[in-house]
Amino acid sequence: MKIDELKSEVKTGNISDEYMAYLKHLYISEIQDSKNVRATTALMAYAYFLNKSGINSDNYPLYLAILESNNRYSIDILLEGQEPEKYLDCVVPNHFIVESVFNIFSTYKRNEIYDKTLRVLFGFLIKVYKSSKEGYELYSPTIPNVNNIGKILDESKDQDDELNRDILDILMYLSDLDTHFDNDPDKKLIARHADRIRSDFFDHKRKLEQSITEVILEKEKNVEMGNPPDYEYVNG
Repeated sequence: MKIDELKSEVKTGNISDEYMAYLKHLYISEIQDSKNVRATTALMAYAYFLNKSGINSDNYPLYLAILESNNRYSIDILLEGQEPEKYLDCVVPNHFIVESVFNIFSTYKRNEIYDKTLRVLFGFLIKVYKSSKEGYELYSPTIPNVNNIGKILDESKDQDDELNRDILDILMYLSDLDTHFDNDPDKKLIARHADRIRSDFFDHKRKLEQSITEVILEKEKNVEMGNPPDYEYVNG
């Protein structure tokens, strides 16, 4: 039954489970988008609830949705008491999580994603691609995926910067896909592109623009990382 038909049914007092599910999805989506103070305040309370409930292999999609919101106020609450790099260690890597991670990278510009969120996502990708062959079999990254990792490299900082180090390690693992024993052209394409981005970073005569387009490397001028709440949320 279509939503308009379900709405008509509501007026007569006929409330279906399908319509209730629709309402829950509608309002939770508004909260997760956190486009206004009211929604952000609700998202922070929701993040507090999830923090106290604890992430596990059954409920992790709810936690990923908070990370995807990129609202730093809620993410601070969600990750309170946790080590970001190990946050997703409780979940066995799967295609859905890797795809969700790459979707977050593609949604935001290179300087828009909250640092704590990046630490969670990179920590997870390191776990996935440390064994490059197994990681590739789990989720085969595309050139846009690799570009969206590489775009976050900060050329104003050196390789010892925590986030730069994570990105460079992930790119190194992907470059390991290019072996003499495997002639898969798709693997070699990904491996060589990842290696080129690494070379662009390490070679002072080169720039990331030589491997990644300026459009992808574009920065957001007004970085906010989520609307603030209407009050300071205090953990009691």
